[in-house]
Amino acid sequence: MLEPRRVRVLIVEDDRASAARMQAMLEEFGYEVLAIADTAGTAISVAASQSPDIVLMDILIDGELDGIDAAQVLRSRFDVPVVFVTARTDPSALERVKRARPWAYVLKPVQADALHWAITIALERQRDYRAIHDSERWSSTTVKLLDDGVISTDRQLRVLYMNPSAQAMLGGIIGRGDTITSVDVLAMLREPLERTLAFAEVIDVTEPTVLGARTVFSRAAPVFDHAGRVRGAVVILRRTADDADQDTTLPPTDEGRISAVDPGETSELEASIITLDGSAKVSAS
Repeated sequence: MLEPRRVRVLIVEDDRASAARMQAMLEEFGYEVLAIADTAGTAISVAASQSPDIVLMDILIDGELDGIDAAQVLRSRFDVPVVFVTARTDPSALERVKRARPWAYVLKPVQADALHWAITIALERQRDYRAIHDSERWSSTTVKLLDDGVISTDRQLRVLYMNPSAQAMLGGIIGRGDTITSVDVLAMLREPLERTLAFAEVIDVTEPTVLGARTVFSRAAPVFDHAGRVRGAVVILRRTADDADQDTTLPPTDEGRISAVDPGETSELEASIITLDGSAKVSAS
């Protein structure tokens, strides 16, 4: 039976004695220490060539970049989790640490158990983060390829996202940041959208909408945040069968802020579960 691969750790620390102590602690817990880097440049080179699973980063290191700057580079280039190791607890340092978005941090003098648990927590958070973003990328692609038009708005009915089908249906008459009901052809959506936002209901618009040569039916659904508050709405524009048969050309996709949870066995309409901030979901009842 194959043994699980050991977690590969890069230590970034310019104090050799501190680095050696951390290496001994890590190896005692079964981690593999890939290297000890004393500058940001060395750390970036090691990360590029050896792909560590996690980085232990001292905030105060020699060189042009300090540990916080180095952590931001490592996160953006290699998507590697970083645990800060620091003796600094002053507000200015902690504010910079927060902006660098570390998964965890450990205070000096480092204790073995604290180091181990910080790494464990950071790796768990990174796995969750990657799983969510993998799901979002998959779902975002799915929504982009739907024949139905998908438009998400905030509570003020400002457009946050339009998929390519919605862009094709509307022909550029409205875009991101515009109020969805500011154009005559979508003015009939104001009442159902306001009801959706006020009462957290899924509303079907019974009257079809004519968009140029297309006839579409509309549905509005509320978007909730993690606390169950309504944060916005999603509008689905569904073409009639005749219109769908006549027009299958979509414009190139553009990037919008959109994500979704696993649609499972739901229909394409219910699968269009849009989030506003990475934690919200749309009702599909």
